[in-house]
Amino acid sequence: MITQGRSARRLHISLSFPKILYLVLIAALAFAGTRIVTAQSTSTDASTDLASFPSVEVALIAGPQLKAGSSLNPYSRFDSIAASRALVDARQYPSIPTNTLTGTVTASQGSKIVIGNGTRFTSQIDPAGPAPLFNGRLRIRDADGTTMRVVQVASIQSDSQLTLTASWGYSAVTGALADTDYYDEWEGWAHDATITRNYYDLALCLYEEYYRTGDVQYLQEARRVADSWWQAPFCKAGTERNSSQWLQPRAISLGGLMLRALDGRPEMWDWINQYQRHYWNEWVMNHISDSQLFGGARESGYLLLYATWLSRVLPDTFPLTAGGTATNGAALRAAYLSDVERAAVNYYARVQYPDGSWRWDDPWAQADDGGTLKGIMQPFMVGLLLEGMVAVHRVTTNANVKAVVQQAITRSCDNLYNITYRREEAVPDVPGKYWRSQWYYYYGGTSVHPNWFEHGGSDQGAALPNKAGTNGTDSVASARHMNSTLPQAFGYAYAITGDERYKHWGEDIMDSSFGMSDGVMGIADSPYSQPKAYTMNYRASGKFLAWRLGSQQNPSPSPTPTPTPKPGPASTGMVATAYSTASSLAASTSVTVDQINALTTSIEQAYATFNTESGSFSSASLINTDLLAALYFSRAAAALSAAGGPAVGVQNRLRIAAYRLGQANNLMQPGVAPPPVLSIADSLTVNPAPIIGPADTRSSASLAPVVAPASMGVILGDTTQSPLAAQTSYAAPNANGAWPYELAGVSVTVEGRAAPLFYVSPSRIDFCVPQGVTSNGAEVLVTAQDGTISRGTIALAQTAPALFSASAVGASASLSLNSAGLIAGPFDVMTQGNLGTDKRTRLMIFATGMSNGVADTDVSNDIRTTAGVIQNLSESVSVEARTSDGRIFWLPVEYAGRQGGLPGLDQINIILIPELRGTGNVELTLLVAQQRSNSVTVQIR
Repeated sequence: MITQGRSARRLHISLSFPKILYLVLIAALAFAGTRIVTAQSTSTDASTDLASFPSVEVALIAGPQLKAGSSLNPYSRFDSIAASRALVDARQYPSIPTNTLTGTVTASQGSKIVIGNGTRFTSQIDPAGPAPLFNGRLRIRDADGTTMRVVQVASIQSDSQLTLTASWGYSAVTGALADTDYYDEWEGWAHDATITRNYYDLALCLYEEYYRTGDVQYLQEARRVADSWWQAPFCKAGTERNSSQWLQPRAISLGGLMLRALDGRPEMWDWINQYQRHYWNEWVMNHISDSQLFGGARESGYLLLYATWLSRVLPDTFPLTAGGTATNGAALRAAYLSDVERAAVNYYARVQYPDGSWRWDDPWAQADDGGTLKGIMQPFMVGLLLEGMVAVHRVTTNANVKAVVQQAITRSCDNLYNITYRREEAVPDVPGKYWRSQWYYYYGGTSVHPNWFEHGGSDQGAALPNKAGTNGTDSVASARHMNSTLPQAFGYAYAITGDERYKHWGEDIMDSSFGMSDGVMGIADSPYSQPKAYTMNYRASGKFLAWRLGSQQNPSPSPTPTPTPKPGPASTGMVATAYSTASSLAASTSVTVDQINALTTSIEQAYATFNTESGSFSSASLINTDLLAALYFSRAAAALSAAGGPAVGVQNRLRIAAYRLGQANNLMQPGVAPPPVLSIADSLTVNPAPIIGPADTRSSASLAPVVAPASMGVILGDTTQSPLAAQTSYAAPNANGAWPYELAGVSVTVEGRAAPLFYVSPSRIDFCVPQGVTSNGAEVLVTAQDGTISRGTIALAQTAPALFSASAVGASASLSLNSAGLIAGPFDVMTQGNLGTDKRTRLMIFATGMSNGVADTDVSNDIRTTAGVIQNLSESVSVEARTSDGRIFWLPVEYAGRQGGLPGLDQINIILIPELRGTGNVELTLLVAQQRSNSVTVQIR
């Protein structure tokens, strides 16, 4: 610990960390572990060309997907457009959405300064946002009470003060209302752009691109877009409960919010559930006996999709916006599943026409002839409905529901390709080109012209032959945009039937949109269209690329006089081989890391192959979990062995891996004797049914969902599903100062590296993130010798400063000491007990996530000891002090760097300045590498 020495300006270091402070820190961390409940679930690994997902819940929403750059994707433009257009559209989306400002503002004529009363400028205005709509535009209501004056914000000093780019040129206003809406001649209104730029779910598309590429910038943008959407006026961070203020299902983009809720924001679930249940009842369940789809296929399709997703991804428990915790998630999921199964059969499939179409009236839409729509179908909207029907087929285990939904999907695909798809219709004024597109409308017409769209047409009816006009091939490309929601349905139809027709039809439609085989494609990357041109193409089309690879159910072969025996699933033999290898290694007393890594690779390959053949096994779900459990224990054994962990811990994990492989082998080969229950020296017992629980990794100090390498992290688990540890245990370093990699039989693996442990309990583990971790989204595994497993991923940043507080909940009294005597607060700005003439108080505060990503740019202030040089990073660290009356001071930093006794713990020595005398509670915040930490308080007398 760096403390004040005999001279007021001299520092020395003591490498022994006071036991009392360690116990205070760890006890505080353990106390905080009961405060957060997570709802992650088991994950899936992928085969060579299929993307992997952190959980089965994420996989349901975002997958399956083919990895970007795969040679199995014949449409290279699909990858190139996704890589570029996704970021272009994301960066046009504001981090802070258009909103009405909280509080009121005061502006004086001739002044650039605007003062707020009850305002939150820093979180509601973004001068650096995307121009021209979101870069600090501000409308202030003039003194006349009606006129809105548009100004531009140059900078923001605090929540209650900002500076304009030009002086306020109007009469002074006091207590005026203001908002960030703005009208641009080309872009329109900012509030509309907030919605249209996320139409068809930009956040969902960005998440999918992250899983396809592994590129963390897509993950960062997905989170940013979803977080901004969550703050928009129709959500208000979950507090907007007036349904009249909610967007319609077509625009609400719940997929991105669900993925964000699974990605560290469980507070979103309450509002998502309330929104969905309201509209699901209003638009679907209340009309389940209607003769046609109420409102058409679009709203119905989205609601079916969202309800089906929620039947699987809504967690058992989640925070309630009004306070408290919902504990009825399982019942809510069951209700959604019952509803979607009933609706799929008795509503959606029932009102489908015999030719596979869905047709409806739309009394709210007025056509160009002045009539309302009657008996029409919009094929691209049917694509959205089919997305919901596919989801139902994926989640239901009811054989009757599955059969009815499968028939509805395949009949619709037949209709969409053979009746409404203009595959052989030549473009009369563009020689050599065919439309290869869907009409905007098909069937029916309007109340004025009942048969206007009987064979296809646009808002102006069907003028046949349909010409491209002066826009030529651009008109063809625009028409092909109507194909964008359809390929996923054709891919899934092929996957569940094995009928090659659906694959070829889907490939034709994908080629028209991305293939350029005839020199024309759709407008997914159109620079002049709205971002929804991209999102409409990418929200689900990527699933076609995965489903086209192979069927989930092989078609029945035609009988022949001499049938050829069909080989059994290849994964059966691969699992048996892995089982044999694992059993051999588990029985050995000397196993190398290379041998364990080879076993891990063998299990990965067997699991990937099994995924392509899962339809061949009646116990596929159980096999899947056993194989995953074996894989995770094999990975953990390798990490523990590489770190020099205890040999018995390595061996027991190999035995558990062998046992799980034996269970899978038995399920895959009925009649084979099951493996014996594990019996090892320390009476280890393993639950026959593996459960893979959640592992939510956060900063130990602030509980923020991002950590840095070589920082202190915490893993929060679910004791009701899979306890992280069987008992509570505190670690201690060995004689060499090294902390254990296994504690009470528990180990933590991050990106294949074992992590030093400080504390374990059923609900919480405190550990040090390994220095070598580099990948955002890296796998985190918690394995115990009793066979329990928890898994999650890690959000990583090179610098993630976080201050410890006394209660370790991220926003309370600071864990701080006066350097003179190591005394806790309250603190005086002067300490007469200081040696020397400088009596200013030196305060020690503790943090983590600071040292790893900061360069030592001034070696002159480093501390030199007989043991070596201790880097002092004070030149790169700032400490902000904010008083209760809003004043801000920057405190001198004498030392900032590693504490030295506890891995990942940072220490900052600051000087209290005279201006703080008598200020009471003062908020301290670290600024490191342009990253702000959480704020903690110290009391100044």
